[in-house]
Amino acid sequence: MATRKTHLRAEAVAFRIRGFTYLEIGKLLGVSRSTVCQWLKHDPVSIKVAHETRQQAVRRNTDRLRLINKAKETSKQRELARVREAARLEYRHYRSHPGFMAGIAVYVALGDLVSPGTIRLSTHRKEAQRLFHAFLANYLGVTREKIHVWLLLHPHHDESTCQRYWQDQLHLSEGQFYAHQRRPSTSERATLQFGVPNTIIADTLAKKKLLTWVELVQADNEIISGHG
Repeated sequence: MATRKTHLRAEAVAFRIRGFTYLEIGKLLGVSRSTVCQWLKHDPVSIKVAHETRQQAVRRNTDRLRLINKAKETSKQRELARVREAARLEYRHYRSHPGFMAGIAVYVALGDLVSPGTIRLSTHRKEAQRLFHAFLANYLGVTREKIHVWLLLHPHHDESTCQRYWQDQLHLSEGQFYAHQRRPSTSERATLQFGVPNTIIADTLAKKKLLTWVELVQADNEIISGHG
């Protein structure tokens, strides 16, 4: 019995050197995984194999994640290119629409042109906010539910009063307002009676399309100026 056990243990070491797992060795030798573990857990060769196996697993996982991220980035770039091409086609159709050009003009004057993933318009002028919200719906296909607003408030502002005012003016629900901010100022100008609403839409593709339209409008204006 001892001789057979010694023989099986020697075979287990040989299989382990070749990279077999405890479970695989147990199946090959007709013993349990726990038995193989008892035989090999203190064996220097087995310990070395286990270390090398872990390192290989880490490398494989790293390579896999790298491939996944590369595929995601490629897919993202293709989608952005598709959106940009669609924006060019739509621009040729929309540029004769007053509402479209007004929305672009408002965003160039009052919007964030830097962030690649968020559309943000900041102004206390309710007419400009309403016009831009209509632009979002009519040309970018942004549903009203996707619009969120935070208010820039001064110390004298009552947050609840200001939010209710802008909810009514912009026809938005209470749940679409969040994370209001306060500016350390004592200004009580009439124009800031209810704070400054910041319209927010977190949509990378919509922002790409909007920025493409801005570029096209600016390019057309440069051409017109050149001819003038």
